[in-house]
Amino acid sequence: PIVNTLTALPISFAGIGIRESLFQVLLNDLCNIPGGVGAAIGSLGFAMRAVWGLPGGVLMLRYRKSRKR
Repeated sequence: PIVNTLTALPISFAGIGIRESLFQVLLNDLCNIPGGVGAAIGSLGFAMRAVWGLPGGVLMLRYRKSRKR
């Protein structure tokens, strides 16, 4: 929740960079996980959201087009 809240702030585009830095710091401090692994976890989380968001965006655009007809 902390990472999601801070990445929602309009500091950078989609929280890129902030998310990875926060995961590096928090996972290192809390679980002694190396920084590179924390950055990879943050990047994979963003990639998963983007991959799931693309089909939703396509469906939304198709739905809008069908309602205009």
